[in-house]
Amino acid sequence: MLAVVFAFDKFISYLIGSKVIVYTDHAALRYLIEKMESKPCLIRWVLLLQEFDHEIRNYEQLLTTSLEEVPWYADFANYLASGIVPYDLSSVQKKKFYRDCRMYYWDEPYLLRICVDNMIRRCVPEIEQSSILQACHASAYGGHFGGVRTAAKVLEADFFWPTVFKDAHQWVKAAMNVSEPGTFPVAIRCP
Repeated sequence: MLAVVFAFDKFISYLIGSKVIVYTDHAALRYLIEKMESKPCLIRWVLLLQEFDHEIRNYEQLLTTSLEEVPWYADFANYLASGIVPYDLSSVQKKKFYRDCRMYYWDEPYLLRICVDNMIRRCVPEIEQSSILQACHASAYGGHFGGVRTAAKVLEADFFWPTVFKDAHQWVKAAMNVSEPGTFPVAIRCP
């Protein structure tokens, strides 16, 4: 705990007003902070730490993730940010991976892709895709167009994921099935 208090005290000007996450392999640290009856020295340390917006995480759980949390572009981002190549690729797959990496670049915290039309678009994880499709199809910006136009609106908004056209078609198809009977949810507009 002394090491954590020393680090907070040393870097106080950088840490004020920001969220701080402390990764540690000592579960006892969390216990000491939550302990009510302590020695005066420990109480001073706890009071110092309470001045900051901090969270203490166990270091053993640092690299554990579930498959649902990993975005589709994790391998590209890992390679561009740190040079780590996926270990389970064959030689042909590695060549394709390196060729594909030339279309991406890392601008922290986003992975960007240079698309075929030379536009730079932000790669979107699966979690955000449905809300983007909702906005590009059903919002005032959307206009309730078909799948191709909805996908084009996603690309116009500078977002990208590999299955954007397939997902847009499925989204529009699902929106048409959910609509009220007797109504036609897709507005037909003349150019």
